[in-house]
Amino acid sequence: MAKQMTGVDYGLAGLTSGSQASSTKNSARWHNIDQLALSLYPWLRDNVVYFEDDFLGVLNGDYWTVSSDTGGTNFAWAAGAGGIVSGTAHTDANDGVGIRFNKASFSGDKNAGMEIVWSVELVSTTSRLDMGFTDAITDCKDNIINDIDTPTTTNGAGDCAIFAIDTSQTLITAALVGTDSGGATTKTVLSPTFSPTAGVTNRYKTRIQLYGNNAWCGVWNSSGALLGSAYLSDAIEGGTAIFPFFTYTTVSGAAREAQIDVVRIWQDRG
Repeated sequence: MAKQMTGVDYGLAGLTSGSQASSTKNSARWHNIDQLALSLYPWLRDNVVYFEDDFLGVLNGDYWTVSSDTGGTNFAWAAGAGGIVSGTAHTDANDGVGIRFNKASFSGDKNAGMEIVWSVELVSTTSRLDMGFTDAITDCKDNIINDIDTPTTTNGAGDCAIFAIDTSQTLITAALVGTDSGGATTKTVLSPTFSPTAGVTNRYKTRIQLYGNNAWCGVWNSSGALLGSAYLSDAIEGGTAIFPFFTYTTVSGAAREAQIDVVRIWQDRG
């Protein structure tokens, strides 16, 4: 008979029974009550629009648009336990590969949020990564953040809230970057600073949550530890219709693969 999974199997060993069960160690596993509420929010199905793609088969063109530069490989289903999509950015300078949700069905005013579980090889001085929410862009294979040190936006984006890394710039750690209706572009560096080890492919989860015009983002490792987070006020115009997207670019050097395991998107219903 198959084993019935319990909370112990998901990291609660020593915290589900005995004297520790009623101690503050249980609640201490959450950073604060806001984080607990935030984690539960997407599951309020009666009040929340929710979309999840675990990529268990051929990439669904009804939901996703993909693009890559010549010599690269578009995101497509790849064999792997649990399902993944994989894309490859080519070797030429600033070659990229990207994926974008087809419909601009989300907005900050409806408290849109998203999670992406992803893995790439971020190489020192030669890698760029953008993911998050944006309004209409010219091409999803091209980065939106033009210069993470003094950020501006490109690729047609006017409203966006983006988790960004650019190892070719002075700031090589992750930042939350936003533009509000084509106005000034601002950023907040994740704290503690988050920068994947150069040359190593690791698995991460990034969450971006919008609150009207404001944005929060966090990144976790594969063990579920929060590695860094950031909040940005006036990050985006909350009334603008936006798409979730993911773009990976090689500034120069070898072709490199990006993988996405699962995407979750949600917002208030009605």
